[in-house]
Amino acid sequence: MAEQVAAAVESARLMRPAMRMVALGLDFPTYLRFDFLVPHLTVSLNGKRIYLAPKGYAPTDEEFAFCLEFVVTAALRLAAAEAHQQDPAWLTRHRSGWVETEKVHELPASQEEGG
Repeated sequence: MAEQVAAAVESARLMRPAMRMVALGLDFPTYLRFDFLVPHLTVSLNGKRIYLAPKGYAPTDEEFAFCLEFVVTAALRLAAAEAHQQDPAWLTRHRSGWVETEKVHELPASQEEGG
C-alpha cells in the first residue's frame, strides 16, 4: 500500500506542470516545446543563478519568436487568471484568510426540507 501511495504522489508531482498549463488554457505540447528550447535555471549552494543549455545552443529566429510568443501568451493568461481571483470590494478578509460572514436570509424549516 505504501508503494502505491508513493507512486500516486510521484505521478501527481510529475503532472503538476501539465495541470498548471492546462488550467491557464495553454497547450501542453506547446509548453513542452518551449521548455525544450530554453536554458534551464539551477541555483548553486551560495545562491548564484546558473543557466544551463546544451553545448552548441543557438536558437534560430523562429525558435526565439516561438518562445517569446509563448511567454507573452502565458503572461497574459496568468494576469487574466489572477484578475478573476481578486476579492470583491465588499468582502472583508482577515490576515489569516478568514472571511467575515453574516446571515443574509433564513428559510423557514418547512422550505429547507423541500416542503
